[in-house]
Amino acid sequence: MAEGLGQRLIQTEKEDYIIRGRGGRKIRDRDAPRWLENVVSIQHTAGTNEDQINQLAYLFVNDYDGPDVIFPNGYAGILEAFKGDYKIKLNTLVKEISRTQKGVTLGFEKINNQSFDAVLVTVPLGVLKRGDIKFNPVLPTNKQRAIDRLGMGTLDKVYLLFDRPFWDLSTTWILTPENDLPRGQFNQWFNLYPYIKEPIIMVLNGGPPALALSALSDEDIVQRALQTIYTAYSV
Repeated sequence: MAEGLGQRLIQTEKEDYIIRGRGGRKIRDRDAPRWLENVVSIQHTAGTNEDQINQLAYLFVNDYDGPDVIFPNGYAGILEAFKGDYKIKLNTLVKEISRTQKGVTLGFEKINNQSFDAVLVTVPLGVLKRGDIKFNPVLPTNKQRAIDRLGMGTLDKVYLLFDRPFWDLSTTWILTPENDLPRGQFNQWFNLYPYIKEPIIMVLNGGPPALALSALSDEDIVQRALQTIYTAYSV
C-alpha cells in the first residue's frame, strides 16, 4: 500500500548493537547483566514479563514477511489509501450492539440509535474486558473466554531530537544498562541517524517498567531519558 502511494520507505536491515556503560565504557556481551536479555527479548517484544506469556505461541508466532522499514515522512500519507464514499463520526460513544432480524442496531450515548446491515467491531481489548459495550445477544462463550484470558502488552517509545548527534552514529541499537534507574527503564535505544540523517534517537520501555513510568509527567520521562543517554556518553 505504501509503495503504491509512492511513500518513501527506508529499510532498517542492520541489526548491529553496542552496549554502553557509564562514561561511554563499552561493555562486552559476556559482561552485560543477565536481566538485560529479558528486557530486550521479552519486555520490548511481548510487552510484558516472561511468566505472563504463552511460551509456545510466542516462540512459534507467524510474523509478517519482508524487512523492517521506517517512514521518514510519517504515516499520514498512507491514510490516503483509505479514502472512500463513507462518513466518519468522531466522539460518538457506542454503548450497545444489538443483532436483530433486519441487521444490527447501535445504541449511542447521546444520539438516537441507528441500524445497519452489518457492523465490524474493532475496539481495543481493554474496552471488551471492561464491558463498556453491551452485546445483545451476549457473545458466545468461547469468544468471552478468549476476551477474559487474553492480555495486553505495553510498549512505549520516546523520541529525542538533538541539535547534533553525540552517540554511536553508525550503530542501530544502543543498550544502556547502567543508568541508576529500575531495570527495564531506558535500556534500549534505536538510532535513526543512519537512516534519515537527523539527530533523532528513540528509547523503548516495555512491560512492568513502562507501566511504572506511566505515572510520571512528560517532563520526568524526558529527564530520565536524558540522564541515561548523557550518562552513557559523558555529555
